[in-house]
Amino acid sequence: MIEKENIEDFAKTLREKTKGLKPISAQLEMTYRCDLDCVHCYCKNYMDGDEISIEQWKNILDQLYSAGCLYLTFTGGEPFLKKGFLEAYDHAKKKGFIITVFSNGMSLTDADIEYLAKCPPFSIEITVHAMDKDVFDSISGQKGSFELVMKNIKKLVDAKVQVIIKTVILKENKNEIFKVKKFAEELLGPKKFKTDSFIIPTLTGDTTPCEHRLSPKEIQNIEESDVDMIMQREEQFQKHTPMMRDIKYKYHCNSWFNQVFISPSGKLKFCHISKHYTYDLTKVPLEEAFYINFPSIWEEENHHYYKCMTCELREYCHYCPARAYLETGDEYSSVEYYCELAKLRKERHERSNRMRESE
Repeated sequence: MIEKENIEDFAKTLREKTKGLKPISAQLEMTYRCDLDCVHCYCKNYMDGDEISIEQWKNILDQLYSAGCLYLTFTGGEPFLKKGFLEAYDHAKKKGFIITVFSNGMSLTDADIEYLAKCPPFSIEITVHAMDKDVFDSISGQKGSFELVMKNIKKLVDAKVQVIIKTVILKENKNEIFKVKKFAEELLGPKKFKTDSFIIPTLTGDTTPCEHRLSPKEIQNIEESDVDMIMQREEQFQKHTPMMRDIKYKYHCNSWFNQVFISPSGKLKFCHISKHYTYDLTKVPLEEAFYINFPSIWEEENHHYYKCMTCELREYCHYCPARAYLETGDEYSSVEYYCELAKLRKERHERSNRMRESE
């Protein structure tokens, strides 16, 4: 079994040595369907076309392999709801990809778990909303989901499949976060727990998920009350290198240089939340879309001046045109919620620097 720390060191070295465009990692959205109805889900009720077949997915996997891709994340919706998913997974395993699976833990059958035990992913990440079953079920929108998810997590652990527990920080579970962390540490050991506080509207433009956000200050209070969370956020910040480009350019994000997203209908996307610049991989070869078509994103210019272009908080901020569009319907608008988060992140980062300098 590859140790998590070793693979992260390898990934860091690979990113540093890779120059220019290279699809090193891919996030494959097998389906937008899910057997839960989580209050914060961003792909709820969304479709961008008919789902492609498993044979078509296998063809895409072959193209990713030929292009030099190393890391795959199978996600959704819920990937285990895609008929034939394990056939695609098996194809990827035989190619030698380093595989992560995102699952809600509900849909796993005993046969699925038995298969994963024989052909394990690098990890399977499962979201646990709370240790209180009523809180959990209220967030998942499915009565009885807590018991099923807990049962399947324990089956995976017994089968020696590497599990990571995740929690999305919401109004409903703010008092449950550290209970879930304790559960994860007792069951799995250290560094097997992640949190995410980033809630966005749905891909259809419905802003209802945002009603479940905590205030930026509440998020900060939770994250700064735990040493592991502080370290996790600092590591995330260090990994993020802001792009110092001329302000005439629209996109500053460079994640798509080494990462691609592929939707259930087989569309290659430069961003998992943007509908712009999508290419149908059932009609266009992956390398043509990535190396010839995608660079036009890099050259797209702003149509007018907007507040976020020259903001001093930009390197601390979650702002991007895609997120702004989902939130406001305007790619050039600022989002006050992100502004508040950025201010607090800057303060925290500067405070951490001062503490390190004084040691």
